Amino acid sequence: MESTGRGTGETRWKVTNRRNGEEARDRDAGEPVKVLVAGGTGVTGRLVRGMLGVVDGIELAYTSRQKPDDGPGRHFPLRIAAGHNEICRVFRKHDWVVNCTGPFEVHADSLARACIDSGTGYIDVNDSIDARRAIMALDGDARREGVPVLTGFGLCPGLSTALLILGARAAGVEEVRDVRVDLRIGADQESGAASVESMFRTIRGGYRAMLGGAIVEVRRNPVSSQSGIGYECPDVDVVREVCPSIRGYSYHVAFDALSDESVEKICTSRLYAMPVVSGLLARLGAAVTSRKARAKGTPQPAELVVALSSAGAGDAGPSAETTVVRATGPGSYKMTAAIAAATVVAVAGKPVAPGCRDLVGHPRLLEPVLAFARDAGIHIEVPHDNPTTGPLPTAAHCDTKEKGKR
Repeated sequence: MESTGRGTGETRWKVTNRRNGEEARDRDAGEPVKVLVAGGTGVTGRLVRGMLGVVDGIELAYTSRQKPDDGPGRHFPLRIAAGHNEICRVFRKHDWVVNCTGPFEVHADSLARACIDSGTGYIDVNDSIDARRAIMALDGDARREGVPVLTGFGLCPGLSTALLILGARAAGVEEVRDVRVDLRIGADQESGAASVESMFRTIRGGYRAMLGGAIVEVRRNPVSSQSGIGYECPDVDVVREVCPSIRGYSYHVAFDALSDESVEKICTSRLYAMPVVSGLLARLGAAVTSRKARAKGTPQPAELVVALSSAGAGDAGPSAETTVVRATGPGSYKMTAAIAAATVVAVAGKPVAPGCRDLVGHPRLLEPVLAFARDAGIHIEVPHDNPTTGPLPTAAHCDTKEKGKR
């Protein structure tokens, strides 16, 4: 990857060519890198296409179950329900697939498996713990077929993973006992139906976090949409690889556009417990929210904060040191798309080792991904040997039960 001084922000990124099973070569000597964005007409998929559409050396295409739009790339009509063989037929025409379909907890490893069987590199913005585990279980198959599979290159995980690594370096990896991640999503931004449906499911159900060094399921506790709703993030599975002495990890999301009354309705109304009705409500809610957001034009910023404490969640007090790493950007969807697009630019045209990895398992991607993210308008604040002092935010009391890793 090299910068040519034009493009997203002030930089236009240039890549060299990589075809599966071949050595990297300069794109001027061969074909451009063929990248397919799966779910390319969704909110995240459209943004990824917009970012990759200005990258030199990429031949862009996208799939969707919708009609083609006027954005960049060649359109392939494709539904996940089309079946494995049809998906593979489309995928094998490309060097890389960027999976922006959702909900990931529903589709799990299906597209990653199709990429492995097609000999096509795979990148996703997966935010599901179970989907990550299913994808990572394909590591042997991916290595055997010589296919790189990169999972969790979105906002959480992805950018959150990068901030976790940076914060641990600043705090001292052996010192960190507790990590709390907070995402505040500003108002006036488009929403995808899959994300809204996942939000309904999370608000009504439990979520997994780390307490006392073990991954547990937290039973739903009444929370405010403004102080943060407990959410799941696959980083819970890798935090110990970054911070060996970790005892606690939690992830919370605050929605500026969601009132506490709305949260209460989602929690109590039986309509949201019916899968078909909940799906319809999610699509309706996403459509209305997106229409209003497009009318206003500019989304409010999103803020992602990773706080790393030298004391456990139950022990944090006045003497506990807390290192805070922060990222602020123009909306959570654009931040998600920026990390996915950055990953494509970082790996396209280069030999990438086969197998299933996330950012922790592929640390050489950290710097180029963050460089692209900054160029896309994400401001990242990292302390340099200057941790703030004070307790982590106090977590609400909640019941838990042991939930072992699968």
